[in-house]
Amino acid sequence: MGEKLEEAVLGGRTPSEMSARELRERIDLLRQSGHDVRALWVEYHGKLAIAGAAFVFVLFGAPLGVLLGRRGRATGMVVGFLLAAGAQALFLWARTLARRGLLPPFLGGWLPHLVLGSLGILLYLGADRLRFRGALLFLLALGLTGFAAPPLAELSAEELVVAEEGRYWCGRQARLVLAGYTLDARAVEFWEREGWELQAEGARVETEEGWVEAHTLRARLSPEGELVSAELQDFRGEVRFAGPEKPETLRFAAAQGAVEFRQGEITRILGSSVLLTTCPCLEGPPYLIWAEEFLLLPQRWLFVRNVRVDSFGYPLVWLPFYAARLGEESIPFLPEVGRTGLGWFLRWSFPWTPWEGAVGALVLTWYPEAGQIRPGLSAAWEGGSLSFGLDQGFLRISGRVLGEPWQGQAHWLGSSLTLNLSGRVRGWSLGIQAGAAEGPQGPYARLPELVLSRALTAWGGDLQIRLGVGHFQEGERVGWRAGLSLGWSRTWDLAPLQLRLAWEGGLDQYPGAERLYIALNPSAVWGGLSLWTQQRLALGRSPFAFDALPSQSQAGLTLSARRAPWTHKLSLGWDFLSHAPLPASWTLSGANFSLSVSLQLVPPKVLQGQARWRGQGSGWTLEVSGGYAGTWQDLLLRGAFSLSGLELSWGARFSPWPLAPRRVYLSAEGVLEGEWSWSMGVEYDFPSQRWVQAEVGLFHTFAGCLRVGLRLGLGTLRLSLDIPAFPEFSLQFAPLDEGLRLGGL
Repeated sequence: MGEKLEEAVLGGRTPSEMSARELRERIDLLRQSGHDVRALWVEYHGKLAIAGAAFVFVLFGAPLGVLLGRRGRATGMVVGFLLAAGAQALFLWARTLARRGLLPPFLGGWLPHLVLGSLGILLYLGADRLRFRGALLFLLALGLTGFAAPPLAELSAEELVVAEEGRYWCGRQARLVLAGYTLDARAVEFWEREGWELQAEGARVETEEGWVEAHTLRARLSPEGELVSAELQDFRGEVRFAGPEKPETLRFAAAQGAVEFRQGEITRILGSSVLLTTCPCLEGPPYLIWAEEFLLLPQRWLFVRNVRVDSFGYPLVWLPFYAARLGEESIPFLPEVGRTGLGWFLRWSFPWTPWEGAVGALVLTWYPEAGQIRPGLSAAWEGGSLSFGLDQGFLRISGRVLGEPWQGQAHWLGSSLTLNLSGRVRGWSLGIQAGAAEGPQGPYARLPELVLSRALTAWGGDLQIRLGVGHFQEGERVGWRAGLSLGWSRTWDLAPLQLRLAWEGGLDQYPGAERLYIALNPSAVWGGLSLWTQQRLALGRSPFAFDALPSQSQAGLTLSARRAPWTHKLSLGWDFLSHAPLPASWTLSGANFSLSVSLQLVPPKVLQGQARWRGQGSGWTLEVSGGYAGTWQDLLLRGAFSLSGLELSWGARFSPWPLAPRRVYLSAEGVLEGEWSWSMGVEYDFPSQRWVQAEVGLFHTFAGCLRVGLRLGLGTLRLSLDIPAFPEFSLQFAPLDEGLRLGGL
């Protein structure tokens, strides 16, 4: 009867489907009829408690978030799941005990809130109250009002105000953690229009590579909470980069400008009325750069316009423009003065830039005593470089055309010129070569030659197709050549036997002549034994000596063995056309030692030999080499030594029989106490009994950012003033005898 009465009063709906007001009215009716309403009272208080759940969770979660700090998203997720599970378990446990009469009905709904609220108060007592106050307001606004909020990872403030239904926020003494950035501000405002924007006073933005602080900062935020761009007034900052000699920090200050960001990094800084230096501070540094405008691409480029360089308060030089690739040798800021065989000289670089990302310089060297001015031109950009002088030049370019990689080079030295351009077009490789030079037989020219080739997979192997056409000059001979060739190769791995078959055939056409050739080159390898043969039949001949392709018929074998760390190889062969053995070769290598010998078998004769040993240890390297090529070659000794504050390299050349010195060189550089350093280098030729080179240098670096140097040599003097962070292209002392260079021939 009681269940029927309850069903009639409730109207067929469960208590969870009713509102709190409806449930209270039904409870009063059932209680007047004497029905047990404990379970309904528990449900009623549970509904009231759910309405206050947001407040309790904020009261507990805000100080907990402050105490956890920046321990990562993973930690926050784990703690959040544990709290949600614990709160749900406590809520179900309290409702069950209240329904069974072990707890008063109101505790069935409110006990979890009392527990979590008490813990929240205790956590608050141990939290950073200043930071907690702003975070609490931030979370209360989200939890109680459901307002929108800026896309921030973290916000803390001494004071925080939310208005306009959550579309306007302002705070004082605030810290914002965005995607990859930290922004501290004396005062900050957020507002949402088409997207979120902010304006901060006394702002400082920090990233991994540096920081920027401004009196006023206005920025846009992406939906992910990342700074996109910012406009700044009266700002300064630091950006770190890898310098050519050591890590550097570029410090700057500007009246106004803009900063762009991407993925947690500063990508671009623009400024006007700028001060720049790589010294420890902007106040009274050894050098200071004043510029009307500057553009900084961190780790990449620096561009400045209308530049004046001061040193210790005195103006040194003015430039209309300057640009540098950060971390690489670049155009010098300052002029160079010295004395050479032409007398005193003054070298000055005038930078220029054709587009952003490219930098160049017109270099003028004035010799007043000789009455000469020698110009030079250099430029560098992403994917290319350019250098030209009176008697030589070089150009390198690379990039993509129609999605395919292309590269080109041009080199000019005296009367010789070479041009190379190569790339790909729809799977074909295209090469264009041109050049002119003076050879032993007269002038040689290639004007030009075009080669089109493609590699395909065919007949189980690799097929190579080559088409070429060009115009050539060799001495008195001038003419063109057009040719077509096909080549194919395949390897069969039949362990332990490996077989390889390769063939090539082609047709070359010349004015009034043609040449047809076919070549077959099979080989077999079984362990350390290799058998090979080279057969080529040529019909017709080329009118050019450089293009000669005679018939060939050779076969041979190679024996090789290895027993760590040693490896040796012996090669023998026979020429069927000359009915004579080919020169034999034997090599032995391992344990920092190598020996190679070439032998003529009939009659027995050593054609040439070469031996080399190289030893290396902690801070030292020693290399000894010598050889024979009809006569004994010079014995070469080369080495390097490094000790704290000292770098030394040396080399010596000896005639082997009788043993006598022929040339020796020594180069050293070191660091003295404080900021002084030195360098020296000498090279002496014994047969002529004269010094080939001799140079000594003394340098002083101020605060690690400005270096003054004096170099004295044989009839030369150089006085330099340079900035190590933006060094010029420098020449290191090296022997004129290339065989004495470590690693040389």
